[in-house]
Formats: sequence, C-alpha cells, structure tokens
Amino acid sequence: MKTSGLDPHLQRQVDLGSSGLDIMHGALKSIMYEFQNKNFEDKSYQEGYMDCLADLYSLTYDISFAIMDKEREAM
Repeated sequence: MKTSGLDPHLQRQVDLGSSGLDIMHGALKSIMYEFQNKNFEDKSYQEGYMDCLADLYSLTYDISFAIMDKEREAM
C-alpha cells in the first residue's frame, strides 16, 4: 500500500514491516555506493557530502546498538 512519495523499493520495505532504521541504513549504503562512482569537479563538495553520508551511516549503527542495549536491559 503506497502512502507516501517513497521510491517503490523503499515503500516495499515499509510494506514488509522493516524498521525505519534498517531502511535508512540500507538506503544510505546505496547512496554512498552510487556517490563514490561519480566524478565531481568540486572535490571539497564531494568530500563534504561523503563525510555527511558516512556520519549518518555511522549514526544508524549507534542507534541500533543503543536499541539492542536497552532491550537487553529490559530482560
């Protein structure tokens, strides 16, 4: 069921019940891969953009581990 402006492959993940964190993690990984294969004249823009993506990608791991720790503590 399409309820947003998401790309079809992302909407499919939502429909299948994947967590938002998992969807974001996968999407960032794909964007980073695509971005690495592009050539930019402005290397500082390229490096800054990639740094931002890498920071967000790392954040998905940090959040995931924090959630796992909280669930473990609740047991």
